[in-house]
Amino acid sequence: MTAMKLKLREEGNDENMGEIDVVITISPLTASEKNEVK
Repeated sequence: MTAMKLKLREEGNDENMGEIDVVITISPLTASEKNEVK
């Protein structure tokens, strides 16, 4: 997870891009969590 975040941050130098990358990384996590709850 940390490695992926670092890679995304490197790819998106712009502050806005960084925020978008964080949202993208969180999206899959929430999806997997929902599956586990079910």
